[in-house]
Amino acid sequence: MVSGIGGTMALVHGGRLHAACEHYGGSPDDWLDLSTGIAPWAYPLSAVPESVWQRLPEDHDGLESGASHYYQVDESQLLPIAGSQWAIEQIPRLYVKPLDVAILVNGYAEHPAAWQAAGHKVVFVDDMATLIETATQYDAAVIIQPHNPLGIIATLSQLTALKNMLKQGILVLDEAFADSANHPTLPLSPHTWRLKSVGKFFGLAGIRLGFVLAIETHIEQLAKQQSPWSVSHVARWAGAQAFADRLWQDQQRLRLSEQRHRLERLLTHTTLSRLASTDYFVTITHPQSESLFHSALAHRILLRHFPAFNGIRFGFPKTEGDWFKLENWLKEVTCPH
Repeated sequence: MVSGIGGTMALVHGGRLHAACEHYGGSPDDWLDLSTGIAPWAYPLSAVPESVWQRLPEDHDGLESGASHYYQVDESQLLPIAGSQWAIEQIPRLYVKPLDVAILVNGYAEHPAAWQAAGHKVVFVDDMATLIETATQYDAAVIIQPHNPLGIIATLSQLTALKNMLKQGILVLDEAFADSANHPTLPLSPHTWRLKSVGKFFGLAGIRLGFVLAIETHIEQLAKQQSPWSVSHVARWAGAQAFADRLWQDQQRLRLSEQRHRLERLLTHTTLSRLASTDYFVTITHPQSESLFHSALAHRILLRHFPAFNGIRFGFPKTEGDWFKLENWLKEVTCPH
């Protein structure tokens, strides 16, 4: 259970700006939305050609070749999908026999929900060390790399040990936040699934584009579960453009890193403890996390609250005006008169 706007509900996600407006007033333009882990700068797409709107999507349009180069795998080892959420739901359904699946606590709630919905047993584990120590008890594991919202990054030796110790060697690596840095990962092998999100790094969550990386036979198996034209023509066109622009990608990585360090310094300066950070968000813990969350809402700042560990996740402000608004609120709540 995670905190929702004006109450508590299961499987709540960031970005629920219209719900915040309904409960706390104002229009979306009045709010500073830091509740998501999406890069605040979107890839600057050119005007969409009329043919993209009028024609159904087709293969061989440059998307797979661009993704192959970007992700450093063969084209036969990747599958374009309508957002990585689709793969989170579909991969568990490929395994008919019930499995014991280990997942770290306090992670993206859609993972355990999907495995449970497919008839598998989910076991929550406190940390990577414990997971590896007990790995022989499980058939499969899901690792968010880096972890959302805790920022944990498993080492290559940890991932390798986990893969080798699981009874069936089934390992899902959710790498939605991995594009900005060379985070450890595993080479593709049977029952290793790597999930990629175009929306996070490229700031294009609205096009709903992601990829699954796996060995060719697994890709073929998963592709059978897709509906025809499940990835829109606009998404394919936008993804191909974004993958081809190396200069912009380098610039995006630099400014994400810069903003991460700026936010870390701000939170440290205002005495809010920093739990962890990635190039997309910083998560803090505070005994009064619920009060802080609602105080931010009252100031029309939307953050992400995790009551299970008294956590609050901050995305990155986009403009100097956004930074000014965040800084003023933090001064108010940490330095009361």
